[in-house]
Amino acid sequence: MRDFELLRFHDEYRNQLSSKIKQVRKRLEKNEKRSISGILKYHRSKSGKFYYSLISSEDNTETYLKKENRNIAVIVAQMEYDRKFLETANEMLKMLDSFDKHVEECGIEDVFTKLSESKKQLVSPIQPDMERFAAEWEYSEYDKKPISEDIPRYKTQKNEIVRSKSELIIANTLYEKGIPYKYECPLEICGRIIHPDFTILNKNTGKIMYWEHLGMMDDTPYRNEALKRISNYESAGIFSGVEIIYTMENYTKPLTTTEVEAKIRKYIM
Repeated sequence: MRDFELLRFHDEYRNQLSSKIKQVRKRLEKNEKRSISGILKYHRSKSGKFYYSLISSEDNTETYLKKENRNIAVIVAQMEYDRKFLETANEMLKMLDSFDKHVEECGIEDVFTKLSESKKQLVSPIQPDMERFAAEWEYSEYDKKPISEDIPRYKTQKNEIVRSKSELIIANTLYEKGIPYKYECPLEICGRIIHPDFTILNKNTGKIMYWEHLGMMDDTPYRNEALKRISNYESAGIFSGVEIIYTMENYTKPLTTTEVEAKIRKYIM
C-alpha cells in the first residue's frame, strides 16, 4: 500500500513545478526567437564601475555592451537561468517519480495493515490505513462556496446541497460507489481561488482528483468561460483524464448516470 499522504503532497508539488516549467519554457522560447546568444561576462573597472560584455558563440568575438544595451545582458542572463532551471526542474520530476515508485513498493501503511485484526484494535497507528484516512479527509471542515437562495437546490444522499440535477447524479454515484469527495472545496490555481465541483480522493492511489461538470455548453459565453477554466487547469498542471475528469451536456444531450459510471470506471476505480 502506498504512503498516500506523502504521495498526495508530491502530487501537489509536482503540479506546481509542472506549471512553473511551462511558464519558464514559454519565456525561454520567446527570448530565443530574438536571436541573441553568447556568453555573458561581468567586468568591474578600477573606479568601481561595472559593465557587461557578450562573447559570441559563433566566432568567439567579445562585444562590450553599452549602458543603453543593458536589455541584451538581461535577456542573455535570463535565458541562461531559464535553461538551468528547466534542466534542474525536469531532473527533480524524474527523482519524484522514482521516489514515488519506491514508496509504492514499500509503503509504511503496510506495518499496520499486516497486523492481525485483534492487534489492530489495540494499536494507534502513526500512519492510518486508507479507509480511516479517507473518512477523516472526506469529513474534515473546509470553506464551502455559498449557494444563493434564488437558485435550485438539490439534496444528495450524503445530505449535502448541490446546484443542479447533473451534480446530484455525480454526487450520488460517487457516494454509492464509496468514493470520498468534497463538494466545491477551494483550490488555488494561477494565483486565484476556485471551487471545482468535486474534489475526489482516489483510494486506490491516494491521489487527489477533480471533477468539473460543464452543464451549459450550448451557451456561448458559458462555453468560452469553460474553455478558459480548462486552460487555467492545464497551466497549473491539472490535465483531463489524469488529475481531472470533465463531463459536459447541453440542452439536447443531458448528463446520464451511465456516463458518470463510465467515467468512474475509467479514471477512478
